[in-house]
Amino acid sequence: MSGKKMALIANKNFLIYFIVTAITVCLYTSCGTDSQHSTANTSKNSIENIELSGANVDGVPLISPFKSFISEYGSPVKLRDSCSNIGLAYKQGFVFYDCLEFEQFPGIKFKKINDTIFINSIDFKNTVSTLNLSSIQLSNKTTLSDIEKIFPNSANNLNKGANMFAREKGQNWLYLTEKRMWKQRPKRNLVEIRFNEDNLAEFIYNWTPSYSEKQWNRYLEVKSELNDR
Repeated sequence: MSGKKMALIANKNFLIYFIVTAITVCLYTSCGTDSQHSTANTSKNSIENIELSGANVDGVPLISPFKSFISEYGSPVKLRDSCSNIGLAYKQGFVFYDCLEFEQFPGIKFKKINDTIFINSIDFKNTVSTLNLSSIQLSNKTTLSDIEKIFPNSANNLNKGANMFAREKGQNWLYLTEKRMWKQRPKRNLVEIRFNEDNLAEFIYNWTPSYSEKQWNRYLEVKSELNDR
């Protein structure tokens, strides 16, 4: 199979995964469009918010300007251009991410879009690094029971919603949404946490870029038209 065809299949699988998880989140949250300053919902069936301001992996920020990151840590050992994409609301096209891996960060995968690089996933089976959050530290010693103490509602929704990648690995999963509502985004960023039985396996952060002024105005226009129907 050609590399181009494999890339198309990978993008298609990612798009299916993104759509399914986005629908899952919207079923249990307001998608962030009408509650920008809200804290986690208290409903037993809600997905809770997670504070990611100041989040870092052993001092490496979750999100960084690309140029300063490369200046400090050097070039990646693996780089895949346009490895995945997400669709903009109301058929406004797609935005594409590059995928990067660095020798000094085993088990950690990064994504880049425009001038921003962020930690997309942490495989705790293959790293001894710790993700430092304001509410909890996540490492290969973290358990589902630890997460449940901080996010009981989300843990109550364990394995809710389709997740073909986690199912294929025999993993359990739960979803959280980022507490911060970034400017000109239609919904909050999605966080996925996976477990091998009771043990933390993966942390996945789906950061999305802001819409341009033109895209955002179009989004608001169509949303208003739909609400008026």
